[in-house]
Amino acid sequence: SLMEDEYIFQDGFRLARPYVHEFEVQVKGRWIGQSVLDMFCTEFPFYSRDVYIQKIERSWITVDGQATTRDTILRNGQRVHHIIHRHEAPVLDVPITVVCQTKEYIAVNKPSSLPVHATGRYRKNSLLWLLQREHNITNLFPVHRLDRLTSGMLVFARNESTAAAIAQNLAEGSNGCKKTYVARVVGRFPLGDQTCNKAIKRADPVLNQYVCVDSAPIMGQGPISQESMTAGNRAPSTVDRRKKKKDMTAEEKQLWHAERAARRERNIQCSQRSATSPAKFASTTFRLLFHDQTCDESVVLCFPKTGRTHQIRLHLQALGYPIANDPHYGPLRRHNDAAEALAPKGRRTPSPGPGHSLTAAPDPERALSPKRRRLDSEEAGLATPG
Repeated sequence: SLMEDEYIFQDGFRLARPYVHEFEVQVKGRWIGQSVLDMFCTEFPFYSRDVYIQKIERSWITVDGQATTRDTILRNGQRVHHIIHRHEAPVLDVPITVVCQTKEYIAVNKPSSLPVHATGRYRKNSLLWLLQREHNITNLFPVHRLDRLTSGMLVFARNESTAAAIAQNLAEGSNGCKKTYVARVVGRFPLGDQTCNKAIKRADPVLNQYVCVDSAPIMGQGPISQESMTAGNRAPSTVDRRKKKKDMTAEEKQLWHAERAARRERNIQCSQRSATSPAKFASTTFRLLFHDQTCDESVVLCFPKTGRTHQIRLHLQALGYPIANDPHYGPLRRHNDAAEALAPKGRRTPSPGPGHSLTAAPDPERALSPKRRRLDSEEAGLATPG
């Protein structure tokens, strides 16, 4: 079958068979003015400088589809291509359940370890790819996002106008739309609602790392502005992007080029500001469900009022109750051994109802040997975020 040709299912994991892949990405703002070689050595230090020189000489790295040199200076609007033999990171072999499906949207139960879309070391092991392969569902527009290690309900719209409407309802908490998460954290979480208003700032655009800072308005000193809650949301396109350019009218082509140029300019500005831009306001309220004395861990409900990247994880860390096995913001004393991280636990964390789960789940990447992790990281190519 098609799935058996693309994947290996072993020991509870889904592994994509290695394949040749060509990454293509538009030149980011911070790359403009750098040479091709310097950009790769700085942004993707997985290979040595000599290896990148060989890739350029063999045309495994090109610019706008044409052979290039190590000293070629990257310019705005160009596209960089990188051909690699790709080994994707494994994910848990957990079925993807379509909970609800209408003409306007679908709701999917996303398993842990699976990214929503192709990114970094994941392409065939991504939710959108598997929805197309296993359920024949295509042309979806994400309404909100969940981190790779987070499981829970995810809503996709079938058109941009529906996506914008649902996203606005979620941001405003209107029409009965709200997001609730469940997290298992270290320590005895205090009673009563606990609110964290620390702003969130991107600390490193290359490593995609974020930190909490105190340079933002505090809840109670004024209402949260709609602008701060929806900052970064992209306006819906006036042109159906699924339509091929040859099928567009002259007016649609003109609008398409204008929107593309505007998106390109916004991407450049966002990329250039990423390391120096001010922190964005963020607010999350937490409520204790119960505390397990045997392992000194608590299960809490999380109610985010904004939707910043890694917001809940960072706010729990800032409050002193990090998610129990969070590989980035969790306690260093936990899950240091790969076998322990992958061992099934004897207890399950009950869910109070619909929502998202941030409870501890094994990360398949921890099953890889250090050598395999290094080799896989080298295959990341041009797919790092930011």
